[in-house]
Amino acid sequence: QSVKAATTSNIATLSGTLTVDGVALIAGDRVLVKDQNTTSQNGVYVVASGAWTRASDMDTWADHVSAYLFVEQGTTNADIGFLCTVDAGGTLGTTSS
Repeated sequence: QSVKAATTSNIATLSGTLTVDGVALIAGDRVLVKDQNTTSQNGVYVVASGAWTRASDMDTWADHVSAYLFVEQGTTNADIGFLCTVDAGGTLGTTSS
């Protein structure tokens, strides 16, 4: 599935309804987090009023190997596709991605 927006910098906390790449996100939106200082936090999340959760179709490491995502909106990332280049064998939330 596509994502509504993709990050352009680190997000201090992955929670709440934020504006990412010029897009005001609302609860339920999918967002590609790809610029975290702690790279194990990168991935696809579902926005919530509280803590964000990883999208159910991207909630294991294996889901990320060779995954390709389109970004729907954004000042910088609109209409761009991203290929995930992680190798098999990592652990989501632990291994740098």
